Amino acid sequence: MIRNYLKIAWRNLYKQKVFSLIHILGLTMGITVCLMIFLYIMNEFSVDKFHKQGKNIYRVMRGFDPAKPRVPYLSGPYAPALLNDYPQDIKMAVRVSPQNNLVSFGEKAFNEKKVYAVDAGFFKLFTFPLLKGDAATALDNPNSVVLTETTAKKYFGSADNAMGKVVQFDKQLNLKVTGVAKDVPSNSHLDFDLVMPIANYTKNQGFNVWINNGLFVYVLLNEHTSKTALESRFKQFMDKYMGKDMQKFGAKFDLGLTPLNDIYFEQYSAFDNVKHGDKTVVFIFISIAALIMLIACINFMNLATIRAVERSKEVGMRKVMGALRNHLIW
Repeated sequence: MIRNYLKIAWRNLYKQKVFSLIHILGLTMGITVCLMIFLYIMNEFSVDKFHKQGKNIYRVMRGFDPAKPRVPYLSGPYAPALLNDYPQDIKMAVRVSPQNNLVSFGEKAFNEKKVYAVDAGFFKLFTFPLLKGDAATALDNPNSVVLTETTAKKYFGSADNAMGKVVQFDKQLNLKVTGVAKDVPSNSHLDFDLVMPIANYTKNQGFNVWINNGLFVYVLLNEHTSKTALESRFKQFMDKYMGKDMQKFGAKFDLGLTPLNDIYFEQYSAFDNVKHGDKTVVFIFISIAALIMLIACINFMNLATIRAVERSKEVGMRKVMGALRNHLIW
């Protein structure tokens, strides 16, 4: 019986070549387009989900006007002050300062636009695996730098050759390569080619001025710490450290916490230099995929119905020969 079904199916396909092509191709193209859109959607919703401690990581946001959304930029003193004032709630605080640098060695020089100056715990907080070097200590020395695999190959041909080499930043600062990280995945809001210790800038004029801004602060909360409860205590923190500045400038600053997994779709932080997505666009693509699939299925059923009418004689013959209803449907 199965052999007969396959033989008849092949005969019908071969006999109606154009019709069969339209029939199959229409549904195939619909499914293919839907799968491609599905992959895009899955990638959008997977951003930053690979960090092992991601559910407890937050970015600190500073507000300057109750009527306006908070911004992600802070100044240098925030991270150590938060650790000092909330030791029971905050396990780790890491500053991330995006910057551009001229990186040179020998006779080569590169204008790098994806350089992060960070605290030593950067690779302990975030899950960016190192191919070479120790993530726990790679940035402990201020005169160290970690390259991504692609950058290491661009500079020195391979990750192995890069280890121990010295590169110069802005013709002033000599840094030794102490680690090579895997290339940053596409589903990360952070994107870097080189990572260096922020300790090289902490003594610069203006770095420790509270009113300034220019870097991000990420904190790792204890598992039992309530985000809402901690935020409610930030008013005292701001009065303690920013009270004089708020009186001087007539402003009212406050702090908030944004979960790591919400940063990518954050509506009001698109002006910062990290990756952002638009949930509205994602939902539009979901609607388009559903519509394409619906149209493809309706088209397939319409064509199948037409063919069923044309095969009425075959159905009649099968009935006469004793075919059951479920056999005809099959």
